[in-house]
Amino acid sequence: MEDIRFRVVSTLALSAAAFASLHGALIALLWLAIIDRGRRAFLRPKILFTSGILLALISILIAAGGGDGLSYAIRILAVLLVAAWAYGEYRGGELLDLFVWLFGEKAGFELGMMAEMGMTAVYELERDVERIGASFKLKGAGRSIPKMSGMGLSILHSQLARAEEQAIILAIRGYRRGGTHCPEFSASRIEAIAMLFALIALISAIIPPVNYLYF
Repeated sequence: MEDIRFRVVSTLALSAAAFASLHGALIALLWLAIIDRGRRAFLRPKILFTSGILLALISILIAAGGGDGLSYAIRILAVLLVAAWAYGEYRGGELLDLFVWLFGEKAGFELGMMAEMGMTAVYELERDVERIGASFKLKGAGRSIPKMSGMGLSILHSQLARAEEQAIILAIRGYRRGGTHCPEFSASRIEAIAMLFALIALISAIIPPVNYLYF
């Protein structure tokens, strides 16, 4: 989806539908398979493997306690996949466009700027983890608890340093509040229809299915 407005509404609707019921999760997965059109760029084997193990353990514990562990696993997996798709579709500057469109050039600009800085921090965090992991492989070092703790402290230090640098840059430029920004969106009819089906998925997940009479 090119238009972030449709993407955000679809993401929220599908996540709520998947969390609400099992058939809502199945509809969300079907929607995602159709919209993604086989690209699967957001599917990362390591993340899926780790998430799958955690979901399996939690599902086993829920089933052991008398709950429906399989339903829980499918619903949470659908929520995670929808979130991963939304994250993979993000393009720089979209959140600023969205918040300025929603709340104007004062509060909207502030919220959009903070959101963009947060997304930048997430991307930088991902790169830091990849770099440190590559350095571990080059050195032939194992991933023991002390070394992983050192990696965490190094990443925390770099994130704090970047935040301080950004604050200094804003202060030097005399930034106080708000700004001028003209949002641009590229909406299409197909994306609007896709968003409509996401909302239908949410409604169908909330409303219980019809119980047909047995003859």
